[in-house]
Amino acid sequence: MSEYSFTLANDVPLAEEQLLNLHQKCFGHYEGVLPFDRPTLSWYLARPGLGLDHTLVITFQGEIVSSLFLTLTKMYFAKEIVPVGIIDTVMTHPHHRKQGLASQLLKEAETIIKDRRCIFGYLYTIPDTPQFGLYQKLGYQPFRRVYHFQASAPLCPSFDLTPFPIYFEEDRLQKFLNQTFANYDGFIPLDSNQWKWRKKERPPNLPAKLLATGKEEIEATITQNPGKIIIQGKEEEALFLSDWGGQSSQSKMEALLLALPPFPKGKIDILCPQVNREDWQLLKQTGFFPTLPEQAMLCPLTPQGKTLMNQAEGNFWYPLIESMVGV
Repeated sequence: MSEYSFTLANDVPLAEEQLLNLHQKCFGHYEGVLPFDRPTLSWYLARPGLGLDHTLVITFQGEIVSSLFLTLTKMYFAKEIVPVGIIDTVMTHPHHRKQGLASQLLKEAETIIKDRRCIFGYLYTIPDTPQFGLYQKLGYQPFRRVYHFQASAPLCPSFDLTPFPIYFEEDRLQKFLNQTFANYDGFIPLDSNQWKWRKKERPPNLPAKLLATGKEEIEATITQNPGKIIIQGKEEEALFLSDWGGQSSQSKMEALLLALPPFPKGKIDILCPQVNREDWQLLKQTGFFPTLPEQAMLCPLTPQGKTLMNQAEGNFWYPLIESMVGV
């Protein structure tokens, strides 16, 4: 390990360029991954609480060979808003694997998370993989299983609805999302910075369109994120749906149908945790089917964290699409 050096990305020359090259080396042909270009990476690094100053890297002869994104933020959990450190995009150059670099970065991240008095470390991974085992050894516990629900053909709902888009003021949409998802563990409150990053100041190839249904009041919302994913080594069109919430099953179904194109060009993907049973059933009724599972894992760093995990049993879960898919 003597030739390897730990630092933060903002101390490395041409850090964004190096991180982009590393991402393409590690994930360029990875099934189901969103391909990154420079604008996408720059947008992702601008995520509130992330930045190059929270991008942990290990260099070898001046080149970044392993990295980890650490986002310091706050989220709802067991009806409280708690500080957390979110870990994602852990990657190591193929020529430098099996050197313990990822483990070193995760331990460095835990030190930072603890120093910031966070309650949890939080990440997503594919269950029953070597990475899953590594995270368990470092204290991360499986907490919520989330599935990618997909559909690739025009859908046939089990009952007839004719939804139509309604245009509401931005502040009302923001307030509705914050109120709706305040009951979901894992939801990051949408302050002005989060709102700009998630809904407005996005890269050209990853636009976000927030749709709403209702008459005088908002009854349900859903966001369309058109993009691309890697399928069998090739880029394919995909439509990612997120922030799906509403006041009733009927209103949520209306929002879902509103977001679905009649003749989709590629995959339609929406995340659904197993504990969100109503959403699970609505998706199946609409022709979606569960595919790839991902595991939300939490590392309780304080006695309060352990207590809150016990109190949160059975609560709704908010799937963090930016950490799982990158949109």
